[in-house]
Amino acid sequence: MNLESAHIEIKALQFGYSNHRLLDKPLHFTAKQGEFICVAGKNGCGKSTLLKTILTLHQPISGSVLLNKKDIYHLKNEERAFYIAYADADRQIFGNFTVKDYLLFGRYPYLSVELKPTEQDIKQIEQLVEYFNIAHLLQKDIQTLSSGEYRMLQIVTAFVQDTQVVILDEPTANLDLDKSVNVFDKLSDLAKRQNKLIIIATHQINLAFKYASKILLFHQRNYYFDSPSKLAKAPVMQAFFDNDSLHWNAEKMIFEW
Repeated sequence: MNLESAHIEIKALQFGYSNHRLLDKPLHFTAKQGEFICVAGKNGCGKSTLLKTILTLHQPISGSVLLNKKDIYHLKNEERAFYIAYADADRQIFGNFTVKDYLLFGRYPYLSVELKPTEQDIKQIEQLVEYFNIAHLLQKDIQTLSSGEYRMLQIVTAFVQDTQVVILDEPTANLDLDKSVNVFDKLSDLAKRQNKLIIIATHQINLAFKYASKILLFHQRNYYFDSPSKLAKAPVMQAFFDNDSLHWNAEKMIFEW
């Protein structure tokens, strides 16, 4: 399938549950390949709901989500699957598979009629497990993985699909700080080096400001979309946490305590 350069446009989008809108004003933004976009905000602000709306897992209240200028809700599942891969922190994996076998399932859109993996499929997986440092997990039963190992498997599975757009919901949930930093570093690198559009929802605001090319910040039913360097100077950052122990350092672009 010959894929054009992928970009996503959010136009006048209102999202939420029933008629309960999560934002006071419609959401507008455009994301294109090569960008690493972090959707950040407190619990309940709408990060995961937005991702699910983009992925057609949740119906919008109004507005539209366009993939390459086409309404994403009008595309067939197979067409979306060639463009977008998705992983979330709550997705459960059932069955007794090894990590290697499960990763092969991610290559399903590219398998031959006999559903046999090719050398290219194997090579794709080998490169990714080395890149994300999970080669030691390949022969483990997925049901024996720790929560952190399970989280890493989900991330790698999304990239095994080899799409132009990768959307991850809380990719560093259940990960230690050093592994969280490593994941953000690699996501930022993959967006640039492989020209992918990577969108994640995250609570890790300090890491988002360090690694993201753009940040979509939700705060008190409003949204702010800009580069980290510009958003760091916005008044919303000083008011983001109602906690005297936390201070926003605009120069370093981090919260300090």
